[in-house]
Amino acid sequence: MIRRPPRSTPLYSSAASDVYKRQVSWDAAGAYCALLTLGEHDDWRLPSMKELQVLVDDGRYSPAIDTSAFIESHDLGIFFCSSSVATSVDPAMPEAWSVYFPAGTTDARGQDGVCSVRCVR
Repeated sequence: MIRRPPRSTPLYSSAASDVYKRQVSWDAAGAYCALLTLGEHDDWRLPSMKELQVLVDDGRYSPAIDTSAFIESHDLGIFFCSSSVATSVDPAMPEAWSVYFPAGTTDARGQDGVCSVRCVR
């Protein structure tokens, strides 16, 4: 019997798209996903922390992700989440959560820094 994911399961952008090649700020990442049209879909967005963390495979390292499903993930490292950090060290420099796929860890990064983009719908 084939088991299908529940309808509410997010769909992640394809490894074949240029979405993996982008290294952008947090604001630009959100805008990129909002404007993305891929596979005849235009309702892409930046994933939440939970949606991005679910891709981490604790049984793998360098990268800690299924490379048969996400082919280029080992090359780009850190991906932004849509979740901003509630209490940044410096309020003048807001931070956002990110996932570092080579190790499968999470971290807060400056929103003006650059990370890779993976969009969901």
